[in-house]
Amino acid sequence: MATSNLKTTTVTTENCVLHVTYTGSGSKLLVLVPGGTGLGSSFHASLPGLASSSDNSTAQYTVATFDRRGHGASNLTSSGAKITSFFSPAQAARDVAAIIAHLGFQRASVFGTSQGGVIALNFGVYFPDKLEKLVAHESPTFGLLPDLEGGRWVDHITRTYAVYKASGAGPAMKLFARMIRGWDSTSKDVPSEGEVLEPLRPATDDDVKELSKAGDDAAEPSPGASVDQLFWLEYEFLTAIAVPNLWDLRRHLHGDRYEHLSSDSLACVVGKASRDAPYATTTYPQAEITGSQHHIWPAGHLIYVFDPDAFVLALRDTLDRLK
Repeated sequence: MATSNLKTTTVTTENCVLHVTYTGSGSKLLVLVPGGTGLGSSFHASLPGLASSSDNSTAQYTVATFDRRGHGASNLTSSGAKITSFFSPAQAARDVAAIIAHLGFQRASVFGTSQGGVIALNFGVYFPDKLEKLVAHESPTFGLLPDLEGGRWVDHITRTYAVYKASGAGPAMKLFARMIRGWDSTSKDVPSEGEVLEPLRPATDDDVKELSKAGDDAAEPSPGASVDQLFWLEYEFLTAIAVPNLWDLRRHLHGDRYEHLSSDSLACVVGKASRDAPYATTTYPQAEITGSQHHIWPAGHLIYVFDPDAFVLALRDTLDRLK
């Protein structure tokens, strides 16, 4: 998709200069919140398609995305210093609100994927008056998973962080990958439902010991790691698993205080290829707790990167089904 018509602007808020990319001239605003990479460029190929009407939808949006605080071009304070603060979901939601106001809108529809989905859900909690529609795609609220499953994946995150601190990004990401299923699948290569898959296995204390030892003799602790990946691991990885107050969000959606919202204002979304990945199975309790819609999309966790055309169609369809 052509990206020649993309515009840029900056928003200075809470001692951070946020870099925003947007396009379209629709009367409604759609804000896309990136996940762990923190980079709005992951959505750039999709912005024109989301801003235009289509055969199946007459809705036209002004569509915006941004580099999240601490990532990409949004890595500096207003005085030019590097941002080194730990991730706060509430502050991230305030960043989205600041972007909406800067672009001249009272309300916006908000899409967030992965960690960006956690931010989107928090936006719904803290800014229901500014919310039109909300789509949370595979947001890792592991604490909502039933029985001991949630605890195992929370432990997986803390153990991955321990390996990162001991041995750097390489061994940590090797361990992190144990929770991944269908990460880079497109809408054309989703595995069949009947396929038997090896169960995903959370990290153990022995894994931490083994991978920490592997890094003892490394001359460079994080070879090949990007600046944004290192920022994510250092300042966001642990705090991103905090569960938003979905019970408050439910009250916003089902109560009488915000008449523009309803149970049909929120969709929790999972990709077919993600199957039993913990960031996928969390979407079911999210929808149950909030009493909202649950949608299944084609492809996997990074649909917007590996299959942007399918992403545009899926997101527009979900937005059209919301009210």
